Amino acid sequence: MQLASIAVLGGGPGGLYAARLLKLGYPDAQVDLYEQGVPDKTFGFGVGLATRTQRNLHDADSASFRAIAGAAYPHDMSMQVDGRVAQLPHGNLLAIARTTLLGVLQASAEQACVRLHFGARSDVRAIDADLIVAADGAGSGTREMFADEFQREIETGAGLYLWCGTEFALPSALFTPVPSQLIRAIQDGIDAGVFRPVDPRLAALGIIGMINWIAWWYRPDHYGTGESVAGILADMAVDSVLHERHAPLSGDGATAAIAALRLNLDYLEQHVKGSR
Repeated sequence: MQLASIAVLGGGPGGLYAARLLKLGYPDAQVDLYEQGVPDKTFGFGVGLATRTQRNLHDADSASFRAIAGAAYPHDMSMQVDGRVAQLPHGNLLAIARTTLLGVLQASAEQACVRLHFGARSDVRAIDADLIVAADGAGSGTREMFADEFQREIETGAGLYLWCGTEFALPSALFTPVPSQLIRAIQDGIDAGVFRPVDPRLAALGIIGMINWIAWWYRPDHYGTGESVAGILADMAVDSVLHERHAPLSGDGATAAIAALRLNLDYLEQHVKGSR
């Protein structure tokens, strides 16, 4: 197939990589890539490259793979269950920041003489090219425009997807199934009458959600030591499930005693209903 002109819509990793490979495969063709964003801005965190992915990238284009590998770093993953740690068998995993990966792929595309156009949205109907590659993401406007022609089918999966991101590089990641342990601890507290009768799984997920954001806002110069922040958040987590009858009661002796009696009766009523 003879191609004189090729256009790629979308300057993400897929679009940039496709543009370079197309230019290498069709050196006489003019290859243009159009990206509505700016070169150094992106959405996302990092990219993990497993052994098979690295092998595929090397086989497709060894030069760009060497550039990617040179900007990446090894990344280990382990899982801890009941105090025992097991390293996950992932081979020679590499990790690279998405912004860094885009910078490498942009340079590789330009080295292959791909013309990059940033900062303007391009309509596929206004592009005149022998081949147009739509690499404009999950919300592809091109796919929507030609939904009938492409016979598009979109399904929403039911699998749990977890994405962990930080603003700094981590040489390793330790995954701990905290929810099961935390759920069990909250349930034990409920059974003992110390915690309110709440959904233990929902409470556990809420506490974990609060803790997971620490990586985004914590700065030692603003919030003190990690130990002090941990203490504050631990108190907040416990307070969120603590039964009211274990909280300090205001008022004089008689008023406090009546309030405590009411709370105990409420707890007894909830316990009786739950055991039926």
